[in-house]
Amino acid sequence: MLLVYSATKNGATKLIPSELRTMIIAVAAGLILCLLISFLDYEVIIRLWPLVAIFCVLIMCALFIWGSAPPARPDARSWFDLKIFYFQPSELVKIGFIITFAVHLDAVKDHVSKFTTVLLLGIHALIPIGLVMATGDDGSALIFMLMFLGMMFAAGVHWGYFAAGFAAVAVAFPAIWALGDKFILNQDQKNRFLAILYPDLYAKNEAFQQNRGIGAIGSGQFFGQGLFNGNYTQSGAVPENQNDFVFSVAGEELGFIGAIAVLVLLAAIILRIVINGKRANDNASYLMCMGMASMLAARGKKPIFWYEKPWAQASVYRKGDTVFTWRMGLTPSTITETKKQGLPLIIAAGEHCYLDYPQIPGQDNRGWMPTTTLEQSYKLNPAYGRPEQETDHIIGVQATMWAEQLPTLNHLLYRTYPRACAIAEAGWSPMNVRSWENFQRKLADQRQFVLKRFNYDMERTKENEPPFK
Repeated sequence: MLLVYSATKNGATKLIPSELRTMIIAVAAGLILCLLISFLDYEVIIRLWPLVAIFCVLIMCALFIWGSAPPARPDARSWFDLKIFYFQPSELVKIGFIITFAVHLDAVKDHVSKFTTVLLLGIHALIPIGLVMATGDDGSALIFMLMFLGMMFAAGVHWGYFAAGFAAVAVAFPAIWALGDKFILNQDQKNRFLAILYPDLYAKNEAFQQNRGIGAIGSGQFFGQGLFNGNYTQSGAVPENQNDFVFSVAGEELGFIGAIAVLVLLAAIILRIVINGKRANDNASYLMCMGMASMLAARGKKPIFWYEKPWAQASVYRKGDTVFTWRMGLTPSTITETKKQGLPLIIAAGEHCYLDYPQIPGQDNRGWMPTTTLEQSYKLNPAYGRPEQETDHIIGVQATMWAEQLPTLNHLLYRTYPRACAIAEAGWSPMNVRSWENFQRKLADQRQFVLKRFNYDMERTKENEPPFK
């Protein structure tokens, strides 16, 4: 909500801009609804699927009578004008589709890859997709399509259907493009595809928002320009940055740290949903969770999992899932196991990579945190001395920061530096070119740069740590 307020406050005539008011109402209503639903047995929700289906169809059909187009989207009648704010019913229909489609998939689980079954599942998905497209909201229709594919994959539909579907789209795309003006793609939609290939050519129209968004994120650099202080944000240089491009506000005003925090939070939500699905006692509940995860992933997010034992030996991860190793002392065995299971691995070893741990003996450790010195972080060997053929599934290194252990931003920055520099070099540099002595000299140069640029000193002593409360 703070980001939405920052994106709108400069041109607002009221203390609370309309966009922020809408966000507050939506969050409050969402929290109340979540609280009420939490008292319901999910099996009750599943049994009510016919009512859910009828409600979804009726509310979408109502748009053809009472639908409105807000000033920002005059091309689509996908909203109800409630005077206080605009309401988009397709957001509710997404939840309804997850429920009804999960029930459908569960009912046909024993023959889910049969051709007639897949055909009927496709017709099921085409109902909400068609209704949403008829109101002019092609973006939401794409989200429905990705949810459909994600749930079909989670249900175990044979991969051949996915391959055939993608091949059909590839073959048909030239005809779709040629006949688009009459049937599917209008010229504006074509231009959006072309803008991806030729961003400079469309820099003043279809690619304008994207280019400005990239500029805003880049201007934030590492620490950001400060909340409510973004040059792009406060000048209106990024159109509609309070909507789909609110991430550009995070990148500009909160910098790399804030942007990563947003992405980590979204990934954590998806991970929690997936874990709940894995723990579900029945197939329908599992598929509902997978549908929720697919809906979030359709927004450009991909879940990454913590590699947890003993679950790991129980085949809870699918081949190709990306996982983290994090528990102290378990990274060597995790490297071996993930190689056998075909899981891309990110190294976040607890003995090297946890930046919320104190970095100097005697610093506040919350009563349990081990001390991880700068040299200990630098000693990280992502391959743990193993040959390439045993470690070629390792795709990266992560420095982990659990901010709930740190009361202020100053504490976060204090614990981050200079160990983040050490882990970065450990992740990017082969062991045979690394030198602790050379790193210390480079760090001294980096310290001067950070001090001059951000007025922030990377020297660490027990005495200069911000006091914990």
